[in-house]
Order: sequence, then structure tokens, then C-alpha cells
Amino acid sequence: MPSSMRFNQGCNSWCQIKYLVRALFVDSGSGGSVLSQRQLIVVSSPMPPDPVPFTVEPVTSQVKNVMGISKGSISFGVHVKDTRVGRGEDLEFKIACRNDTTVGIEQIQVKVKEVCECKTKISNDSAETTLVAIPNVKVQGGLDKKKKKDVEESKKAGTNRQQDNFLDLFSEITSNENIASLKIPEIVRDSYKGQLIHIRHVMIVKIKTGRGKDDPKVEIPLHIGSPAVETVRMPSVRLPPPIPTPSLGDDEVAHDMALSDEWAGAEKSVKVHAIRTSFRMGGSTTVLTNEETDVPILPLPVLPPPLEITLDHLFSEMVASVDDYDIVSSKIQDPDWKQLFMSLDPDGFGGIICHVNKEVDQPRIGSLIAPVINNGNFTCAHCKAALKSTNEWNRIAMVQHLLPFCVDLENGESSIRLELTDWENVVLDDDFKRAKSGTLSQL
Repeated sequence: MPSSMRFNQGCNSWCQIKYLVRALFVDSGSGGSVLSQRQLIVVSSPMPPDPVPFTVEPVTSQVKNVMGISKGSISFGVHVKDTRVGRGEDLEFKIACRNDTTVGIEQIQVKVKEVCECKTKISNDSAETTLVAIPNVKVQGGLDKKKKKDVEESKKAGTNRQQDNFLDLFSEITSNENIASLKIPEIVRDSYKGQLIHIRHVMIVKIKTGRGKDDPKVEIPLHIGSPAVETVRMPSVRLPPPIPTPSLGDDEVAHDMALSDEWAGAEKSVKVHAIRTSFRMGGSTTVLTNEETDVPILPLPVLPPPLEITLDHLFSEMVASVDDYDIVSSKIQDPDWKQLFMSLDPDGFGGIICHVNKEVDQPRIGSLIAPVINNGNFTCAHCKAALKSTNEWNRIAMVQHLLPFCVDLENGESSIRLELTDWENVVLDDDFKRAKSGTLSQL
């Protein structure tokens, strides 16, 4: 479940995620009813411990002077160690840069921004907040401006120069140099995507040249939540202190309070100590008599019948859920549903990946389903279909998660590589080699 939160936009506009516990008690003798409720402050469960790294495809931006004459280009790339980061934890990253201009680089700025969006029937409100920023990240090499002659030679090199830049930048951001970090605040909303509320976080890296609009930048999606716990699953709800049962006084009697028909499904009645005229359990007290009907009595929802085992019904559940990984994981354990996963063709597998609400979980869910398909005969065609359905910033991680399961990689490697960009092929080249040799471990 998402954490309790509130988002205010202006004086009169707000949205929130709020949890309430309601208890309804009916006196079987008098027919009087008592409705009590209390708010719970819910904290989301810890995030999975497995990291979700991201290596940004280098951005190349042309820098021009006030007359519109090109002064060359700047290319830079960023590697984030784990885009899934807990509140209060360090976000570690690396930056590599190539300055092929006659203009010096003044600063490399990094910040993490929170964007809150709330949808209502009459309006869509949003607000942005900078959570933390580093005004100038220190980077070794690649920042100094070049002579005009060298810039002209770089322009003539064209595509070959870009390929060299890719290889150089990738080598730098996978080395142990230019490592930097910033600390995520302890108090920050969870990343969350619902039908009405969307809380997203993004890391922005910008190269400042003093040329304004020509300054290149990249944006990297982050997922912020409760810090991961390696071994013990922490409780997701902070419960209030227990309310002691009072001793019976002269104006109190002990009642056996049976739940009403609307609350059918309880295994037994609840025995409580209650004053004749009122009852209180934590929150505000409401006393109802047979004549008083101003407070609605809300029955427990009736559970729907089991869904027919089809992909469409699975997609419907995923659209309405807040944790698709739990849904898929539980269904794989169900023998009836497992048959559906075992018979998935590439289009069906790609459809499941496409319906994952949390983009950060797409590779994780892919590697959960892959070993089940065709009794372990997962193919490159399945990997290719997943790649087409994966969010852009997750494509590299998706291939890294699925390559160890591909049984036809010797013949099918080219079909996957054709779907990749030049940069993705550079980053994944070693993963393909290790997968074919059997040394690429399953993530």
C-alpha cells in the first residue's frame, strides 16, 4: 500500500491518501448501533533490496553563439548506481563529459525534483519541489574547451567521432572515477502512480556553459520509498498504542455485541465493555438508535467471484493494483494461473510488461515470469517483445534480466540487438558475451 500523504496546492486545493479503520457494533437487544472510526498512519513496505541501475545514453548538444554560429558540441553521460532509493539514503552517481567546443563549461548541476499531480473532475493540479541539489559537481577531465582547429576536426569525424565518444564515456562512467552522491531527505513523499494521484521523482543533471537555452541536460526517473531491508520485512503500518479495557463501573454493563447482518463473514461475535449510552474505541464516538439514520452504516464489500483465468482479467487486476509484482508472484504460485504463464507467447509476455504500473518493476517482473514460460524454454522472441513494451529508461535493465533465460541466444542474439540503440549495444556488449558463455548470473 502507498504511504499516507497529503498534497496542498494553493489555499483551497488538496489531495491525500488517507486510511481509516471503522468498527460497527449493534446491540442485539435494543437494536442500537455504534459506529466508530480511527485514522491510521500507514508507511509503505520496504522496497526490494535488488538495485535498479541506469546508464543514461549520452546527450550531445550543439552550442551556438548569439549569432547562431555553432561553437561545437558537448556530450555527457550519467550512470546511477540505483534508481530505487530509500528516504534518507545516498543516491550515488557518476558523470562523464566530452567538451568539443570553444566554450568552457562553468558548472555541472545536479538536483532531485518532486512532482505532485492530482486529478479531479474539474481540474488537474500539479506542483514541483526541489528536494536536494548540488550546485557544482566536480568532474575530472573532459570539461576544458578546445581550440577551433580541434573542434573543426571533430565535426569532420561525424559518426565515427560519436561512436568513439560513446566508448570513451561508457568506459569512464563504469570506472571508479568521478563518483558523487547526494542524500535524499528523510521526510519526502513516496513515489506513487494511482488513477487520481501521481507522485514522481526525477534526477536532473545539467551542464552550464553560460549559453542559456543551449545547455544540455538529462532527466533520470527515480523511485523513492521506504529503505530496503535485506533480511527482515518491517511492518508497513505504525499502529497506535493499544487502548486498555476499562474496569466496569456502576453505569457500565458488559454486552455481547454481535455484528450485524451487513458485516456477515465474521467467525464470531465480539465481546466488549460498553457504557449503555455510548461506546468509544480510539476515535470519535457515534451513537445510533433505531430512529437515528443520519450516519450511514457501511456494509463490508462482498467479495467478487474468482476471475476467469485469462490475460485480459490479469491486465484488469494490474491496472487497478498498486503492486503488480505481488499480483504476478501470487498467481504464478497458483497451479491454475501458472498454466497461463507457462503458455505465454511473445505478445502475451510483452502485454504483461506493458501493464506494469511501476516502471521500475518491469525488469523484476520479467525475470520472475521468464523461467516459467514453456517450462524454461524462454526465447529471444520473448525478450524482444518485452523490450518493445519496456519504458525507455528500463530497456538496458530488462535485457540484462532476461538474457540468462534465453535458450536460443546463439541464433537469436541479432534479433535482440536490432531492437537496441547504438548506445544500448555498447552497454550490453559484455552482457551478451557472458550470457553466451553461461557466466551471466540471473538477477
